[in-house]
Amino acid sequence: MMKRKIKHGEESLIKFNGGHSCHAPKSNFGTSKNSKNFHDARNKLHQNKRGVISQHEGISPIMATILLVCIAIVAFVFVFVWSRGFSQESVLKFNGPIEDSCLKVSFDASISENNQEIYIDNMGDIPIYGFNIDMISGGQSYLRFVRPADGNVYARESDSLVIDTGGAEKASITPVLLGEGKVSKSSIMYICRNNVAVLK
Repeated sequence: MMKRKIKHGEESLIKFNGGHSCHAPKSNFGTSKNSKNFHDARNKLHQNKRGVISQHEGISPIMATILLVCIAIVAFVFVFVWSRGFSQESVLKFNGPIEDSCLKVSFDASISENNQEIYIDNMGDIPIYGFNIDMISGGQSYLRFVRPADGNVYARESDSLVIDTGGAEKASITPVLLGEGKVSKSSIMYICRNNVAVLK
């Protein structure tokens, strides 16, 4: 019968009935060398885990920042375009809203026989700065701004616009007045959209 148990890390003598004995080999399980290797491997594993976590944590804030910047830019552009219609500067002419002057514009327009000129007869009291000529040809629309060679078509006067309308299937003309910004005091062209004359 065994009289003594084997302890880890030491050589033990086992005695059996009958007086026989043998030496038990030392166990390497609890040696300091194996323990050190085990701790080193565990530390490397923890370091690798921390490295993976830190990489993921570094990517997420960057992506979040980029998304926030993009959203902020889109929101700013939307608000700017939306508010621009409300903040458009008022245009004056003769110390009053230029819309009132547009209502007083009266003119007659006709195309020359060679389709190279448009004759303008200003029958009202408002000088006309220029004209928008809208021509339709082949299903496409072409818009041109034209002024008389002498400048404005003054009140109660006639003038002509040099423009080729021969290839146009349809053509219309819209007067343009020159006004002044209420705040900026700069010259601003204003289209009298409610005063359109059909040429052909």
